[in-house]
Amino acid sequence: MRQPPDLLAWALGNDTYSKDGADFTTTEILQPPQLTFLKQSNEPKTMPVYKSFMSLLGTGVHAALEGSAPDSAIVERRFYKTYNIDGVDYKLGGKPDFIDDKLLDDYKVVMVNGAPKDGLPKHDHYWQGQFNSFLAIHEGVEIDTACVEYIFRDWNYGMSMRQANYPKRPNMPVPFLVLPLEQIEAKIIERLTLHVRASLGHNVPCTDEERWKKPNLWALQKPAGKRARKLCTSEAEAITNKKPGEEIQFRPGTTIRCNDWCEFSHVCPQHNTLHLT
Repeated sequence: MRQPPDLLAWALGNDTYSKDGADFTTTEILQPPQLTFLKQSNEPKTMPVYKSFMSLLGTGVHAALEGSAPDSAIVERRFYKTYNIDGVDYKLGGKPDFIDDKLLDDYKVVMVNGAPKDGLPKHDHYWQGQFNSFLAIHEGVEIDTACVEYIFRDWNYGMSMRQANYPKRPNMPVPFLVLPLEQIEAKIIERLTLHVRASLGHNVPCTDEERWKKPNLWALQKPAGKRARKLCTSEAEAITNKKPGEEIQFRPGTTIRCNDWCEFSHVCPQHNTLHLT
C-alpha cells in the first residue's frame, strides 16, 4: 500500500519567516547574544524537524486570530526605527500581533503549565510588548497599554470544570502599562548593542537564566530507596537535614535550552568546551 507524503514535515520545513528588511527584530534582541554570535558560524542547525511542531500550531492560531480581527485593528504590521551602534546604522523592526483602541496585544501559544504563576507576563514577553509598543508609538500609533495573550494549546474543558486551579478558559490576557518611552529606548539600545557586537564576533556567554538552567539539588534518600525523602538546594542544607541511614546524592541541574532547544549547541563553546549541562 502506498504511503501519503509527510505533509507535516513539509510544512515544518517550509519556513516563510521574514524580517521584512530589518537588521534585527525585537524578538531577536531579547534572545541570548551568544545565539547571534553562533549564527555567524554558518554551521547547519541541529534541531529535529518535529521539534518545530509547536511553532506550527502557534502559526495556525496567529493566522486564525488575524483573520477575525476587527477592521479598525492594525494586524501583523512591522514597525521600524534605525539606531547608530558603534558608528553604523542598524534597522530594528517589531511586528505586534494586534493593535486597537490604544492597546497592543501579542499572542503566545503555550502549554497550560507555562501560564504565568504570579499574574505577570514572562520577562521576555513583557519587554517584547514594551519594545513593540515603543516602535509603534514612534510611527504615530497611540498606545497606552500592552498585553500578552497566553493561549493554551493543551487546554482541556473537562479539567477546567474539575480542578480549582486549572485555567477556566483557553486564553489568559495579561495587560500592563507602557513604560516611559525613554526607559524603553534605553533598554532597546542596551540589547541591540549586545547583538550588534555579537554579530561582529564579540561573544558573551549565556547566563543561567538564558540557558533555562534548573538548580543543582542534593537528594536525601536511603541507598535502596527509589525516591528522595527531601530535595535540598545546597549541600549544607542536605547535611543539616540528613537522617541516620540516609545518603546524599548530588543531582546537577540541567540546562533545558542548551540540551533540548538550542539549534547551535553543537558549536557553542560554552556548552561544549566547558561541558556545562
